[in-house]
Amino acid sequence: MYLHKVSEKAKTTIAAVEQKVSDAGSAIMKNRYVFSAAAWVTGGINKVAKAAGEVGQKAKEKVGMAEEEEKREMVENFAKVHLSESPKSDQGEQQSVSKPLPAQGLIL
Repeated sequence: MYLHKVSEKAKTTIAAVEQKVSDAGSAIMKNRYVFSAAAWVTGGINKVAKAAGEVGQKAKEKVGMAEEEEKREMVENFAKVHLSESPKSDQGEQQSVSKPLPAQGLIL
């Protein structure tokens, strides 16, 4: 029973404190200078958040462009290495390899 009374007193005290804080907050927000300052700070925070989002988006785009450029260069380099060997040059090599070399030296 004693705990119940303490609990009820604590609840009553907390409720009174909450009401006073609420009243003080309302009074502060009714002050036009405080309200203006709060609005100014909120506006500044919103602008910073927007700018940070834009910077993040630009960085994301640059990374994407760099990755695309890297892929393109890789494909070009692959093509240069593997596709630069034309069929004509392959045939010429095959003919020269399959042809016997002219005889040199002592022929009997």
